[in-house]
Amino acid sequence: MHTAHLLLLLVSVALVSIWLYISTRLITGHEDLDVLYVGRLVIVALVVVLIAPVLSSIGGIIGIPEIGAVIAFIGILYCVKFFIISDVGGVDEWQQAIWITFLALAFIYAFNALISYLTHVNPLGGGKW
Repeated sequence: MHTAHLLLLLVSVALVSIWLYISTRLITGHEDLDVLYVGRLVIVALVVVLIAPVLSSIGGIIGIPEIGAVIAFIGILYCVKFFIISDVGGVDEWQQAIWITFLALAFIYAFNALISYLTHVNPLGGGKW
């Protein structure tokens, strides 16, 4: 792995962690920030950055490309629900997890579009768009 790839990975994990914190704070109102909570945010960000593209590519393997995005969304949803929302709590934890996952993925795709527009490289893979 080149240094540039490692740097991009670290920046991606940091940005997704920050965005997950902002999304969680917007949806649940949770303001506390301790070491365990930051650790859970980083774990979910690692899952999003490393494993979600692999889950998305499953659809291409089985011949139904749209199913990969659904599998990735559900995987991230469960990570958010059981790593982040279980600690925060709330009235409707599943609804909160869905909104946080949606906001996180919207940010990731917007960030991907911005980076690919500026550099002509798709950070989520595939070279040029």
